[in-house]
Amino acid sequence: MRSLADRVLAAELRLRCAYLRSPAANLVALDAGLQTAYHLVRRAAATPLYLWQQAAMWRGTCGGVPLVVLTWGKRRNRRRLCKLLFDEPPAGNWLGTRPISNVLRPPEGFAVDADMLIAETTPTLAPAFRWRGFSIVPEVLRFGTAVGPLPMNGRKYRSRRKEMNRLRRQAFRAEIRRHEPALTREFHQRYLLPTVIARFGEDGTCDALEVIEQLAAAGLFIVVYRAERSEPDAIGLVVRHGATLSLLRVGVRDGRADLRQQGALAAIDSFAREYALQQGTRWLDTGRGNPWLKDSRAAHKIKWGCEPTLDLGQTQELAIKFLRSHEAAASRLFENQLVIRKGSRFSTWPAGRPQSV
Repeated sequence: MRSLADRVLAAELRLRCAYLRSPAANLVALDAGLQTAYHLVRRAAATPLYLWQQAAMWRGTCGGVPLVVLTWGKRRNRRRLCKLLFDEPPAGNWLGTRPISNVLRPPEGFAVDADMLIAETTPTLAPAFRWRGFSIVPEVLRFGTAVGPLPMNGRKYRSRRKEMNRLRRQAFRAEIRRHEPALTREFHQRYLLPTVIARFGEDGTCDALEVIEQLAAAGLFIVVYRAERSEPDAIGLVVRHGATLSLLRVGVRDGRADLRQQGALAAIDSFAREYALQQGTRWLDTGRGNPWLKDSRAAHKIKWGCEPTLDLGQTQELAIKFLRSHEAAASRLFENQLVIRKGSRFSTWPAGRPQSV
């Protein structure tokens, strides 16, 4: 039986998709105001969920050096950052539910000995953490770009030119198709789900077919073929609202790494940009990714002119604080270019040894 939270999210999705299918979604000024109000209400509603959460202690090594991390949040949501920090899967010890007041005054709030603290929070509570020396990191990072011709000249864009030449050699072509039950099922089963598994393994989450059907009914598919082949190499799902075209989901056939390497996902991005230009939209939202810029997908988006953008729809962030100096962990965050949010601006984790508190 589904939980109350699942039922609320399902109702929210139905309402959102109904709005995206309505004429109001294409009115730029109205859409901007409605989107802002909608996201502010979501953030306010999420705040009580982050007042009491589960605490846990994780022990392992980082660069061969012992590392102890104290976490505070939901049990299922800390795998990605732990993977980034630890050399091997860490050993965990659950400490029970603790209030936010314990977290805001570490280490006094916990009778534990840890190198760093990672707390799950929400944007409405993030200032309280920042004032106490925490760095705020997006749970996921949204990317986007202004719609228009991409700069290609100069040494700075050499890799972009090489990628574009490769796409031309592969002779990709695209079709714009509307939601059909058979196409949507194929996209979900043969493209989206295998791609999520191939890229993220056990850490990945894939929308149910029911969710994709609702999103597809509000949007369009960009179906990419290579040369004269009849089977698509990749499919992307896009939705337009206001002056924005959002690339919501992408997948390559059967999650095949060789198709990704041959440029199938890059072709989706390229055709999505072309379609956005044809439709007269001003902004292309290319979706979310891990909050560190050395992630392969993030690097790909940046190469194609995208940049991290403020995501008003995000209700979860991470607050990170070193409780004592740990050079190996700080270097790991710096080398992977972990992104820090400061208001509406972004920066990456600074170089240098962290100061203990």
